[in-house]
Amino acid sequence: METETGTTCRTWRWVELADDRVTVRTDAAGREQLLAELALHGRLEAAGICVPRLLESSEGHAVFERARGIHGQAAFEERIFGGPVSPDLDRYAPDCPLTPWGRALARSLGTLVAHLHALEPPTSPVVADVDWERVLWVLDEHVRDPDLVREARGVAAWEATLSAPAHLVHADLHFGNLFADEEGRVTALIDLDEAGRGRAGDDLKFLPSEGPDFVREALAAYVGAGGAPIGLTEVHRFHQRSAFEHLVHIGPEQPRFPRVVQWIRGATSAVRSVRDLG
Repeated sequence: METETGTTCRTWRWVELADDRVTVRTDAAGREQLLAELALHGRLEAAGICVPRLLESSEGHAVFERARGIHGQAAFEERIFGGPVSPDLDRYAPDCPLTPWGRALARSLGTLVAHLHALEPPTSPVVADVDWERVLWVLDEHVRDPDLVREARGVAAWEATLSAPAHLVHADLHFGNLFADEEGRVTALIDLDEAGRGRAGDDLKFLPSEGPDFVREALAAYVGAGGAPIGLTEVHRFHQRSAFEHLVHIGPEQPRFPRVVQWIRGATSAVRSVRDLG
C-alpha cells in the first residue's frame, strides 16, 4: 500500500499527499497546464479509464481522491518476478520469471493502453523526439564506447523514419504512475502531465524491463483490445530509445548515471537478440 504523505514540488506544480486525497496547486505560470490536465482527466474518466476521482477544482487548484493499492516499481516487480529482485536478474532472458499476478498485470496494462490509444488524440503537446546531439555528446565524452555511439546513431536514424504521432499517449507509463489490486488489475492511472500526441511505442516502451513473457502477454492484450499490431522489434527499439534518452536528463555526475549506461547496454543487447529472431 502507498502511505506517503506530505508536500513536494514536482516540476510545475506542488502536490500534497494526505491520507485520503491528493491536492495539486500551481502558480499563474502553471495554470494553463493544470487546466489541460484536468480536461484530459475528464475525458479519460468519461471513457471509463481508471483515473482517481476529481473531488474539487478551481483556478490553480485541484483535489483528487487518493488512489489505493499496490504502487511503485519495487512493489510491482516483487510480484511480477515472484520475490525480491536481484540486481543480477537478466530481465531480457527467455527464462526471466513471470508470476500469475504478473501475467494478469500485463494483460490489464495492455488493455488499458489500447483503450487510451482509441481516444481522439490532442493536437498538442506532441511527444518530442530525442535530443540525439546531447546523447551522442555524453556518449563521446563520458562513456567512450564506439559501439554504443554507432548504436545511438542507428536508433536516431530509425526514429527519423517513424510515422507522425497519431495517438493519445500517457508517455510515462512506468509503475510509479500506476496502481493495481491483489489480482493484478490496474486500478488507477496517475500523473498526466506528460500526456499528449505520440506513438504507440511511447506507452509500450517500458514493457521489456519486465521480461519477454510480460511483453508478449501485454502486446497480445493490447491487440485484443483494439490496439494496432506492433512487433517485438519495434517495442524493443522504443525501449532502447528510452534508455538512450535518459542521458539527456541524467548526467555523469548523478548517481543513476552508471545504471542508465548499464540499462542502455542491456536494452541494446536485447533489441539485437529480438531482431536476430526475426
